[in-house]
Amino acid sequence: MVQGEVQKIFYEQWDSQIPRWGSKFCPVVLGLSDPFGGMVLEALNQTARSLIPDIPPQCNDKNVFLLFSDDGTALFNMVYNRIPTLGNGYDSSGISPSDLDLPDKQLVKELRQNRPVRWYRSISTDHEAGTLLGSRAQSALVGAKGTQARTTSTIVIVDQNLASGATWQQLIDYLTVVVLAAPKLGGTFNENSIMSLFNDNHFQTKAPPRLTSFDTELLHALYEADPAQDAHSEQMDIARTVSKNVTSTIQNSTP
Repeated sequence: MVQGEVQKIFYEQWDSQIPRWGSKFCPVVLGLSDPFGGMVLEALNQTARSLIPDIPPQCNDKNVFLLFSDDGTALFNMVYNRIPTLGNGYDSSGISPSDLDLPDKQLVKELRQNRPVRWYRSISTDHEAGTLLGSRAQSALVGAKGTQARTTSTIVIVDQNLASGATWQQLIDYLTVVVLAAPKLGGTFNENSIMSLFNDNHFQTKAPPRLTSFDTELLHALYEADPAQDAHSEQMDIARTVSKNVTSTIQNSTP
């Protein structure tokens, strides 16, 4: 079961790598008044700093855009018309042409659908010296880490009307997993994860009240895993780690 859920969240093709954030992580919340905007930002930063080393206490180059609106589709269309790359190429060396690709048309179509929360993650490919230029982000072909995929920007749009029903705790924790792991948009997730909060694009009353042990262990396993391997191998490693740690947590909490 754990392996299947991990594959749903980290859905990259087997010969790619699973991207993740580095120390340049720098979020901003727009369209949400305080204290709620501050709550979202503080919680996200707190979790990110527990996972990612060397995040500075202050940052200026925003690359995580959490946008709140009463009409998520209209806001997405406005963003897409102004930024048709949706952030591709952001903080990219430009060595790999794929860093600058326009978003897939089918994905843009999915992003236009009414959803409580929608997101798009931009990825860049870092090449180690001596790596064949233009190669895909895949496990080491040259050297210990021939290429490494990393998340460079994320746009998240929350439709406050469609997201109604969820508590602020649920929404904040859901957004935390979205930003730090970028699960597949429109996926259907098991009730053991906060990602089940908006299964079928509407609020689920049976969703967990906050991050579960599965979610917490999943995020830690992702950021502790060796990125110099293909997605399938890394998914297997993450699944084994999550399964082991969740089982240990349950055993330790049993009277």
